[in-house]
Amino acid sequence: MLERLYQIYQEYKDDSAKPLGAFWQEVTKSLGSAAIVYTQSGKWLTPPEVRIPTGSNEEEAVPVLEALGIELIHSDLRRYRNLLTSNTVGVQPIKVEDIYESLAHCKMVGQPQLLSCVPKEFRSNEALELLWKGIHGVLENTRSQAEQQEALKLLGECALAPGLDERLWPCHSVYQTDSRTRDLFSKLLSHSSFLAVEGVPLLEKLCPSFLPSAAIEELEHLSPEELEVKWERGEFDPAKLLKWFDDNKAELSADSELRFRLARLGIFPSAGRLLPLDDLWLPGGFDDPLSAAELVDMNKLKGLSDFLRFLGARELTFVDYVRRYIPPAFAPESGKDLETKHKLINLLATRIGEIQEDDQVRSVLANTCVVECVDGTFRRPKEVYLPAKEVKEILGDYTRYAHLPDKSRGIEELYRWLGVADRPRSTDVLDLIDQCVANPPSQKARELVTKTLGALGKAWDRLPDNEKTQYLTLKTKAWLPAEKDSTSWYKPNQLYAPYNKSFFESQAKFLDAPIGV
Repeated sequence: MLERLYQIYQEYKDDSAKPLGAFWQEVTKSLGSAAIVYTQSGKWLTPPEVRIPTGSNEEEAVPVLEALGIELIHSDLRRYRNLLTSNTVGVQPIKVEDIYESLAHCKMVGQPQLLSCVPKEFRSNEALELLWKGIHGVLENTRSQAEQQEALKLLGECALAPGLDERLWPCHSVYQTDSRTRDLFSKLLSHSSFLAVEGVPLLEKLCPSFLPSAAIEELEHLSPEELEVKWERGEFDPAKLLKWFDDNKAELSADSELRFRLARLGIFPSAGRLLPLDDLWLPGGFDDPLSAAELVDMNKLKGLSDFLRFLGARELTFVDYVRRYIPPAFAPESGKDLETKHKLINLLATRIGEIQEDDQVRSVLANTCVVECVDGTFRRPKEVYLPAKEVKEILGDYTRYAHLPDKSRGIEELYRWLGVADRPRSTDVLDLIDQCVANPPSQKARELVTKTLGALGKAWDRLPDNEKTQYLTLKTKAWLPAEKDSTSWYKPNQLYAPYNKSFFESQAKFLDAPIGV
């Protein structure tokens, strides 16, 4: 009837002799609010309450769209599409908003749902395929770019995507990727899942691809402890994981922040555990007797050294190793065994060329108890002497001598570089003299002082000026023995050398030392 009225109106609206076109004009005043549209569910509803399928995909999906609660025009009335969808009547095509609201009513928006918990009409694969088809048809009919974007956003929240865990996930939380990636990451995802189906146009449009940025974000949801446990259970292989990032590093190349976030993850193997790359070093090409340096286990990550450098991994240079790890090993409380310390000393001696120009390294080692002495104690270089003849002549057994094993030329060179002395230091000589003269001059003390005086005399011309200045305190100190006096020590200006002694022997005190001294 409506169609006939509309046809009459179109034919005779300008013919005053045939006024029946006025019927249409009168009827249209109430069409939008009258329950004149019969639906597939058997109801009479107003045109704005009813939707009409558009295109073959929507037509096929009518049973599932109807199951969603969307009121669809009865199939008998679809031949009147043009009239019913005109502005005058107002039946609307199906919109994404209709689907979103219906799914929200079924609690299928914003969170994953077990298949057993969704309406039974959507539990079969066939029903889901029809639903995807229908929604894809609706999306295709969305006209403007802005409407498309809004529609994609709404559908992304809808639980339409089957995951590997047999749940329907919101589309934006399910990643589409290849089987290799699914196998590698499936047990690592905690807030998302992988798409369990392929070749569905709607889901390919809605579900994000699994790129390195997504992988990093998912891994960041796991604590270091969780990653460690999953690794120990064999749920992922760090080498395969990093190889995947290497194979897909285009996104990483363009984003330094992504590289930084990846390096910060605790997925890099080292000495039987996983650590962030920031805490590790790449092996520097030398043995580590301490096994103290946190090194990347390259046995587990073979072929990935270039990628690790790409992520910012630092190679452990020998300078870094010496500066960071060797001093603590020689600390008294370290508990390192003698064999390990010997290995470290040999390592320093054989690679001294790599550190010889580094004053900072030298300063660090010079303040470390790194020199083994003959008594088995490790002391700082400035406290130790090489067993040189001149040292023994003056200091004798009083001092601490470095232990030099056979064929130890390299070790001797190392010790010299660190400040182990091969001639007496003025401070030690002066301390020795102080010890000697603290008591009345015994025969042993007299002999020691005389020997020291003689050795100083031989070395005097070779001493640097600063040491000569230090020795000048001896000019005013009572430290020399006198002949025929075993009770006191004398200052130099109180004694005479025994030249021409016979001329005034009864009038002076003479130094008790051989004429050669």
